[in-house]
Amino acid sequence: MFKQYFLTLLAVVVFVVLATAGFCWAVDPYGLYGAYTNEGSFKKPEVNNQIRLHKRAQLQRNQYDALILGNSRAFRAYDPEHEFFEGYRSYNLALSGAHINEVYHSLIYASRYSDIKKVLLVLDYSLQKDIEASDYIPSAKTFKSSGFEFGDVASDFRDTLLSVAALKDSGKIFLSKDGADRDRVTEKGFYKIKRENYFEKEFRRLELGYLEKLVKSNVASQLLANHKLYKEKYHELLAFLYENKIDTTIIISPLHARFLQVYHEAGLWPDFEAWKTLLVKENALLANTYGMKPYPLYDAAVYNAMNEELIRKDVAARWYFESSHAKPEYGASLLNEVMSARGGDFAVRLDAGDLETHLRSQKEKWRHYLERAGEQILHINRAGARLINK
Repeated sequence: MFKQYFLTLLAVVVFVVLATAGFCWAVDPYGLYGAYTNEGSFKKPEVNNQIRLHKRAQLQRNQYDALILGNSRAFRAYDPEHEFFEGYRSYNLALSGAHINEVYHSLIYASRYSDIKKVLLVLDYSLQKDIEASDYIPSAKTFKSSGFEFGDVASDFRDTLLSVAALKDSGKIFLSKDGADRDRVTEKGFYKIKRENYFEKEFRRLELGYLEKLVKSNVASQLLANHKLYKEKYHELLAFLYENKIDTTIIISPLHARFLQVYHEAGLWPDFEAWKTLLVKENALLANTYGMKPYPLYDAAVYNAMNEELIRKDVAARWYFESSHAKPEYGASLLNEVMSARGGDFAVRLDAGDLETHLRSQKEKWRHYLERAGEQILHINRAGARLINK
């Protein structure tokens, strides 16, 4: 009796497992098992839940010769179909929450499958985070291995075919009439956001949340400790680009002036300037080492008309989703500016010789911004004073 019960139970378990895996495989919510080659399959909005596995699969499956690298600020702002990439098979390989080590490994991984000719490297101050812990973060290992080791394959199958999350995401897609009406990842890796109602309350919530996190976790000391590691990884990344003569443009991610005020209130501005200095000097050093001209490097985290846009309570901002993520309109305009070889509107081109002048100019523009901003940054200043005095 017990044996029959056990065999029946085992059969039921096996059936449920196979049925779950089969359903998830057929729906393929993350675009990993071939269904993404079907017409209309890029309407699947759940891809972003396993974006690293999805982008790794795309690298294995397709040939690209131009890449966009960075974190979510590049993922959302730079469309690989922009004319900046005309004549190239381009792909947005930027990853939400990425650190500099992961950016480097994603480039190396892509180079295994494709001959990379052009790179848009979008750098962000937050890329310094989690470098030391990257060996222990599962998602950060995605591009460190080939993806074909038994342990990796078993883990990927579990997460994408047999997990509750995979079943839930498959069900959403199966029952959805048209995922194209939601935020989604395009076939070229760009995160196309449909929502437009990002108003002042979203800006305010993000700014206060970031400020509290930065102050309470003492991020200033962590970033200082990570400077050496960041420099090493940035050096490796640049060395690979120069050594392989990859046409590269470097952009420091745009940030709204309200978010720059968060850095000021958190006591991070001196380190922010030191980070920019590091980017410029390492770029000049590697260029000299390889006997090449320094890659063009543009600073978009500056005080300008777009970054100082007035944020209203009931009108969507023109240039930003919220103060730390620029819209594709900003990214496109910035790339247009880069292509035209004129500068100053959306970003400032940085060279080692005029870096100090640029940093002094930004401090002066910050002081002028403080005089004009008023209510726009009052909540940040008050929160900063409260947190620091605790």
